[in-house]
Amino acid sequence: MKKKVVWICSFANEEVKNILESEKDIDAAPWISELIGIFRNREDIDLSIISPNYFNNEYKEFTLGNINIYLYKYKPSFLPHRAYNLTLNYKIATKSVLKIMGELNPDLIHLHGSENPFYGASALKLINKFPTLVSIQGFVSLSSKPKNIISQYVRWNRMRFERKINSKASYFVLSSTNDKKNLKGTNTKAKIYINYYPTIVPEVSSSDFIDKKYDIVYYARVTKNKGIEDLINAMHILKETNPSISAIIIGGGSETYIGYIKELIVSLGLTNNINFAGFQKTQQDVFRLAIQAKIYVLPTHFDGVPGSIRESMFMRIPVVANAVGGIPSLNDEKECITLVENQNISDLVEKIKLVLNDRKRTEKLVQNGFELIMDKYDNEKIYQNFINIYKDILRIEHKQ
Repeated sequence: MKKKVVWICSFANEEVKNILESEKDIDAAPWISELIGIFRNREDIDLSIISPNYFNNEYKEFTLGNINIYLYKYKPSFLPHRAYNLTLNYKIATKSVLKIMGELNPDLIHLHGSENPFYGASALKLINKFPTLVSIQGFVSLSSKPKNIISQYVRWNRMRFERKINSKASYFVLSSTNDKKNLKGTNTKAKIYINYYPTIVPEVSSSDFIDKKYDIVYYARVTKNKGIEDLINAMHILKETNPSISAIIIGGGSETYIGYIKELIVSLGLTNNINFAGFQKTQQDVFRLAIQAKIYVLPTHFDGVPGSIRESMFMRIPVVANAVGGIPSLNDEKECITLVENQNISDLVEKIKLVLNDRKRTEKLVQNGFELIMDKYDNEKIYQNFINIYKDILRIEHKQ
């Protein structure tokens, strides 16, 4: 009999939008959608997925290939999505998950991320009942402390759940050995596996757009922790010696914060240097814009191994990124990307100049990165690794 595995996670995409006949454009956690893609037609396990329903906040049940999908009501109907971040214990979301779990009774739970209590809070009620594997998607505890007092509370509450889950769970998946120290500081007995989320395969390559329109592309969620302010301040410095320096910013975010970023661009005199393209409906739309730039810059303050970096390597776009989380591991075997000291804008400026100006070095890194992505991050290997991890955990549990 096939083992029953339940993923507790958060995702939303165009396919789900169409199934629910929603008019909302929501693309949440695209790495989960890609992981679903490599599991949906397999038969090694009986897989179910539980996720908040970001489209209409109602209970919905359907299938994607061989996967059973359960979307749940995660907040009071009258409360805006962002406002639910201010709750303390996420009781509605937890109650919804526990009800579904009672019906499924799985052999194994796979929690994708301990840092998001919208779904992760429920794991605290389940860890002692079911073997639970936690994929670390980053550590909120490594994020910058916001200036806004409300944002400080949200960060504190997310850190609280992150710490509780990471201290109680027994099994973890990391995308890099670099994160082991952070995890071991919370849980010395953690059993750690290494695996990755799939890379969204772009349908385009940098070579498809020879005459570049921009020097720099940033594509990620537009938030302080993804380093967007660092990039804009770096652009301000770069403009002093290169008045025509240009960038395109791709990604969504809160309306308030995006308004602030647009004001920052104006205040620094960068209106003619930065094109704010905003949210795009599909990742392929993002890629078609990204290849119009010479280099990809992601000065993220904390992360795992971001999918956007791997996608850029696949598209043969040179990468400049902060040396945080699992990102330095991309250079373990040979140099593939240019690393920047975290939150060091001067270093960011110099590394951008280096990649733009040293063509020979840049071409070598691009080739190294493409070879790495085609080998180490092969989606079939990722699938088999997860299946083997599930089997190993169940073997260990059976012995106990």
